[in-house]
Amino acid sequence: MLPNPDKKHANLVVPFASYGGAHSFIALEEMGTLLKKKKYKSLLGIKIVAKHTLTDTLSNVMNHDKPGEKEEALVIKAVDHVFKIIGQGNEHLADQSKSFKYSSLKHRIIFKIFTQEKIHRKYKNVKVSHDKCIMCKKCMNVCPVNMFNAVDEKIVMHPDNNICILCAECFHNCPVNAIEHPYIEKARMRLQDGNIPMEKELSAIYPEI
Repeated sequence: MLPNPDKKHANLVVPFASYGGAHSFIALEEMGTLLKKKKYKSLLGIKIVAKHTLTDTLSNVMNHDKPGEKEEALVIKAVDHVFKIIGQGNEHLADQSKSFKYSSLKHRIIFKIFTQEKIHRKYKNVKVSHDKCIMCKKCMNVCPVNMFNAVDEKIVMHPDNNICILCAECFHNCPVNAIEHPYIEKARMRLQDGNIPMEKELSAIYPEI
């Protein structure tokens, strides 16, 4: 939904991905590709590791102390670099989105066939148990995509399940366990209960500066 570059909107961007799992390259690579199609120039890309709400129920809570001081320093370094290069004028600036394809060819092919949308679609059937619900509306307050609404003293779900991003904020914030979240146990399996091998560079700038 980002508008095309014009006299009002500059064509320089810095894609920023915050993730808590094992495959950040999907988001960063897709952002770079889509921005380039819209005639934007990605000056650099940043990925920052952070604790994800979905993993709070795992035996090993992944990245429990992230983002931290290392990530903050990385962001400051990236900001300083951006100001430095744009201060030299826009003529020499090149699009750096190719550097976002840092994953192996094998992984890129696998995730091109088995996209995140294909994998997750059937688990986006989050429901509210009205027998347990006390109408505290905490699910409404924490959902980043407005999946919940109050109608006639009852919490109802958005008719389009695909809007859900499986963050599990609703599940963890419900005080009476009234949220049925089908992806919680699947995530436990896929992430090996929080012990899945992570990428070597959990937080990084692309290209390296």
